[in-house]
Amino acid sequence: MSKVFVSDDEKSVEWLRNYYMDEGLINENMIEMRLNQRRIVEIPSCVFYYLSDLVFINISNNKLTSLPESIGRHTNLEELWVHKNELTSVPDSIGNLTMLKKLNFSNNQLSSIPDSIRSLTLVEEISISKNNFTIFPEEICHLVSLQKLFLQYNKLTTLPNSIGNLSSLKEIHCHNNNIVEIPETIGLITSLEVLSTFKNNLISIPDSINNLSILQKLTISHNNITTLPHSLENLSQLKKFSISHNQIEYIPESVKNLLLLERLSIVDNKLSSLPDISPFENLYELWFGDNLISSIPDSIGNLTSLTKLIFTDNLIKTIPESIGNLTLLQLLYVSRNKLECLPNSIGNLSSLQKFNCSTNNITSIPDTIGNLSSIIELSFSDNKIDTIPDTIGNLKFLQSLYFSNNNLKSIPDTISKLELLQKVNFSNNLITSLPDYFSKIE
Repeated sequence: MSKVFVSDDEKSVEWLRNYYMDEGLINENMIEMRLNQRRIVEIPSCVFYYLSDLVFINISNNKLTSLPESIGRHTNLEELWVHKNELTSVPDSIGNLTMLKKLNFSNNQLSSIPDSIRSLTLVEEISISKNNFTIFPEEICHLVSLQKLFLQYNKLTTLPNSIGNLSSLKEIHCHNNNIVEIPETIGLITSLEVLSTFKNNLISIPDSINNLSILQKLTISHNNITTLPHSLENLSQLKKFSISHNQIEYIPESVKNLLLLERLSIVDNKLSSLPDISPFENLYELWFGDNLISSIPDSIGNLTSLTKLIFTDNLIKTIPESIGNLTLLQLLYVSRNKLECLPNSIGNLSSLQKFNCSTNNITSIPDTIGNLSSIIELSFSDNKIDTIPDTIGNLKFLQSLYFSNNNLKSIPDTISKLELLQKVNFSNNLITSLPDYFSKIE
């Protein structure tokens, strides 16, 4: 349907009721309207004028460029979904919808919203993401009941100090903008649980962030941040902390107080050493790739909940024996380092499924590699290995095996036991011929 076929002279509520129910556009109680994904270019004023008891309207995924002022008659409306249209403005009458709780204007062409929106004091969730906002609409800062705010994918450069007035706010999503600074007043929003500011132009984080004592997720990756606040100890509820792709050289000692951390990502920074990670017993993902780290501390063995450990693109020369304590580890990536050997305890990683140790200086592999009973993918390409231990034939679940660019002269016959093996690469070695059973493998 390209257009709602109702003219302004058809002013019968009964006619509207029958037509919209036949089309499945409203429910029998006439309190919900669903006109989404119908290529509508215009909604006649009478639609909103007579169906005034609606509590839910979904007119998303259409071709609307405007909304009629009559939408303001829906004083019982609780949810309005107008995302994925072509709106360039919002009528002032939106301020009459004082019962509204959810408002979605995302994926339009808006650059401003009317001042009347400040009357929507019951609104709990508002989205203006993926529009053309260059200035934060401060009218939003009057929405005292607001809990979720979605601002991502605009052209915002700042957040106002008045954002601190949103005392009920639980989530702020302002990633993918051009924001250069977060105001200190962010620390006044002590109800905040999620703060997402990745892919902006931030150079620092305000000290007041330490006041956000129930914050659970903090994402500040892909910015230009050089330092973190010295005090972070009050972020005791933080579970996910991502500061990847910045210019950070030092992690403050106060992070050791983040005892509930489950995921820590500090990829692509300028760290030369790790903070004290021993207290992070709840951590299940640790990402430290693309830094300047030269060693992994013995305390890594304390992180017995780890399932993913990423140390690619560093300067690491050794892996401590304590790594064998990580019996839940499923993914271990230590490629592109300066490793010369592996600890015997590597064989204790009974849950390990993917192990990438390529592009190092390793000359030999311990026999205990054969104890990796869950391994699916194993990569030792670009090393200096001259022998593969016979125990590799014990890896009955192995599907991919990579040993290109080494010093191998032969391949152990035990590899023929690997019935699930599908992919192998032994190119650029000193091997003169491959075993016959390789003809069945990619």
